[in-house]
Amino acid sequence: MDIKQINNKYFHSSEMNEAKQKGINSSIYSYRNGIMYIKVFLNSQWSKNYQVTAYEVAHNWRNNVPELKKALGAKVFIIDLHKQMNEGFNSEDGSQSVSHAKKGILFMVNQLN
Repeated sequence: MDIKQINNKYFHSSEMNEAKQKGINSSIYSYRNGIMYIKVFLNSQWSKNYQVTAYEVAHNWRNNVPELKKALGAKVFIIDLHKQMNEGFNSEDGSQSVSHAKKGILFMVNQLN
């Protein structure tokens, strides 16, 4: 599975363009064992909480990219750019936080049974 091609396909979809106008941007950076790994960038325009954001983004990727239809779940890493600007550097070595939230999404309720 070509991750770069999948990102490109999603980037040019209408869902992605609409999302950008609302203050959110996402990309998939890995797909292993039926799990999507997604990075999400939020700006100050985005008003939904992290749980709702992770749910919507994961389902949008799965529903809009044919190669991901059989995905079992997603790990979503949320980077809140507005929060990051306010926090600035947050460690002694000057590195910035990797993500503000990590959420896991399972697409089918009975997967763990």
